[in-house]
Order: sequence, then structure tokens, then C-alpha cells
Amino acid sequence: MKKTILLSLIATMLLNFNVSGQEVNYLEKKNEINVQVDDVFAKRELLTSFYMYDYDYEYMYLMPMLNYGPTIGVGYKHHFSKGAVRLKVNVGTNMQKLMSKDAYDEYQDDIKYFSHRERFSAGYEFHSNFKRTQVFFGLDAVITLEAVGTETYRNEYYYVKSGYTIENTQGTFSYGVKPFLGFKYFISPKFSVSSEYHVLLEGFVSKNKYKDGSNDSETESKITGFESKFGPAGQLTFSFHF
Repeated sequence: MKKTILLSLIATMLLNFNVSGQEVNYLEKKNEINVQVDDVFAKRELLTSFYMYDYDYEYMYLMPMLNYGPTIGVGYKHHFSKGAVRLKVNVGTNMQKLMSKDAYDEYQDDIKYFSHRERFSAGYEFHSNFKRTQVFFGLDAVITLEAVGTETYRNEYYYVKSGYTIENTQGTFSYGVKPFLGFKYFISPKFSVSSEYHVLLEGFVSKNKYKDGSNDSETESKITGFESKFGPAGQLTFSFHF
């Protein structure tokens, strides 16, 4: 009798456990706050040197070339039954100091580099749900503000007998759209991890200002264009649902 009662209690507990497990809805939460790490596998080098000469070969200068490594963003989603409105903000600032030496002299040059980027995106995604797994896709509108610059102190050369400073700053405004595809897995009803990839299509306007201390010259230029990028180079999103 006691064995029968004990077996009945165990069976009841297992049945209740299975029923409760089946009743868990991992997709019932309407709000989501997430932290996203983009370009996990991107190069961590911040600056690529690119030298240019003027037409008379009288001097050369360093152009700053953006090469961001991994960046972190914060996002929010409001979910519906088959989709979600999504927002994301990504802000990053980097600084670096380098020593450079070329074949034209025996002195080293000091190079200070800085970059700052703010990226804002808003869009809508559609869902396909499979228990704990979710596949999502959609479209974001994206606006990006970037500033990058270098300050180079160059020691004396054969044509300049004293050191001088070269400053180069560049500001860029970009705007475009980003179709994306992603996959999400729920660790629990309140926590999930996901990854997504996109194609970024954007136009840009870039303004550059160059100051050369060797001859006290200053020049400005403007570039407009359009480009497409596939990315990111690896992405992880950690989400809290409530």
C-alpha cells in the first residue's frame, strides 16, 4: 500500500512537471532590452596609415582611415504576436598614440589618433517562432555620425630644419537602410541570446580639413558617395525580456 501511494505521488509530480513545462511560453513577454556586441571577429587595429603627396612632391601627410574593432550597442524592442518594433543606439570613442618612422629620415614621428562614432537605427522585424527558437528578419533605417582625426608631430627633414605639426580631421554623416536576418534562442522566459547579419546600404557626406605646419597651409575637401556593406563580422546579443 505504501509503495503504491509513493509511486502515485512520484507519477503525479512527474506529470505536473511535464504539464508545467509544456505551459511555459517563452514568447509572451512584450518588452526587451538588449546589449549587442557587433564585429566580434573584426580587426582591433584602429588606424591604417595612408600617405599622399601633393603635386609638387614637396610634402606628404597622413590621412586617417577608419578601422573599428568590436563595438557595443544598447537596444530596445516592443514585441507583438508576429513582429516587433526595434531601436538601437551605438556610441564608441577610441584614441591611440603611435610612433612612426619612414625611409626619408632617421627621426621618429609622434601620431595621435582619435575617433568617435554615433549610430542610431530604428525598424521593424517579423518573427517565425519554434518553441524556444525564433527566426526574425526585417528592415532598419540607419543614421551615423563619425569624426576621426590625426595630429602628427614630424621631426626635422632635409627640407625642413625644425619639427612641425600636421593636423587632419574628418567628419562624416551617413544615412541608409539595413535589411537583416537573425536567430534567437531563449535560455529562459526572461533571457535570450541571438545573432544577426545585415546588408547596409547608405549614402554619405564626408568633410576633411588638413593643416600643414611646415608651410602654414590649410585645405578643405568634401566627398559624397554611396556604399554597401555586409556584416557584422560576428555578432552576439544578450536580451532581457519583461
